Amino acid sequence: MTFFARLLAAALVLPQPYYLPGHEPETAAERASRIEMIVSSAVTESREVEGWPGTPEDLAAAILSVTWFESRRWALEVHEGRRRGDHGASVCLAQIWTYDRSLAGTSPEATRRCFRKAAQILSMHANRCGIRKMDEMNMARLLGAYGTGRTCHTMPWARKRARLWGRLMDAATESSDPSSPRMHALPPRKLTGVLEDEAWKRPARAKTVMTLAAH
Repeated sequence: MTFFARLLAAALVLPQPYYLPGHEPETAAERASRIEMIVSSAVTESREVEGWPGTPEDLAAAILSVTWFESRRWALEVHEGRRRGDHGASVCLAQIWTYDRSLAGTSPEATRRCFRKAAQILSMHANRCGIRKMDEMNMARLLGAYGTGRTCHTMPWARKRARLWGRLMDAATESSDPSSPRMHALPPRKLTGVLEDEAWKRPARAKTVMTLAAH
């Protein structure tokens, strides 16, 4: 299987956003098709960004982790642009502070534009924070920087996002020795709530940094 196929398989089994029975905005087949497009966009844009210190595979998984948490599990209303966070300032699955509304939308073109900006922001913060090696600890630092726009430190909600990144990387990359320790893992610890984001504890983004990166 290709990296894309393995990454897609991992993405398809992630928990979905909750809707009241009978109020689901899309069928299971429609959501699966949209997730395939999301993963394809992440893989494509991860190959285009300049200055990223890791591999394209690292970046594709980081984009998926960021957007899954930022958009309430790739919720359709966020993808479409009908729901925006940060009092309406953040758009698209990556919840980027920008006036560019062309990033929102479920078309492949809009999704790629959104992910291109997210990749640029991740690359900017990786270099600002002096990150050269991609593992879960450094990814937690990077995702903390993405979420706040200013820090380079880890924090509980960023570590949860980094754990999802590690899960995606483990599922999508082949290992010559299946019994070897996980190469992306943080030191062993309790995994309860890994996929539940503590967004209410997350500081507001530093708008100046995020806006500069988003335009």
